[in-house]
Amino acid sequence: MSGTSTAPLHFRVEPAEKDWVSANRLMLRHRWLWRRLVLSFLTIWLVYSAILIAVPTIEYGWHTRWALYHLSQAGVYAVIVVAVLIPLVLALLPRRVRKQLAETRRLSSGADVEFDEHRVRFATGIADVRLAWAQFKRWHENADVLVLAITDREALLLPKSQLDPSLIDAVRAHLVAAQVERGLT
Repeated sequence: MSGTSTAPLHFRVEPAEKDWVSANRLMLRHRWLWRRLVLSFLTIWLVYSAILIAVPTIEYGWHTRWALYHLSQAGVYAVIVVAVLIPLVLALLPRRVRKQLAETRRLSSGADVEFDEHRVRFATGIADVRLAWAQFKRWHENADVLVLAITDREALLLPKSQLDPSLIDAVRAHLVAAQVERGLT
């Protein structure tokens, strides 16, 4: 950014339930991409393997052929569990978001946002957050929202339907200039 300071830009956002669901899907996708998905599969597989091998081994003794069979059987069970859990989590996401919104909407319905080349400020009825651009952990984006992740579970949300595209472009430019990690798009 240049050495000259520009006047801060001000606007108000009031994310709708669909914006929060969209943002949560983005963050969930980020958390559950391959690394955590593989870790979850391996954990489930190891637990099933231990159970399926330990029980017959205790009762009948060790047999390599049966142990290999149980390892493959545990793999099938782990795939089934992961295949059921992922759609279940996605199906329950809107309900979880509605519950969280019901709890927080009584305190605050939107945020006043102000930003310049150095920082961003979100002011709601319950908090006033001021962060330098570089303090964001990462940012995610889809057609509906731009999500500024503070931590893996806390984020500031900018619904694109409520903002001029030039404001979104300016936010992106500040994030890129601050070298904030870009997540899913």
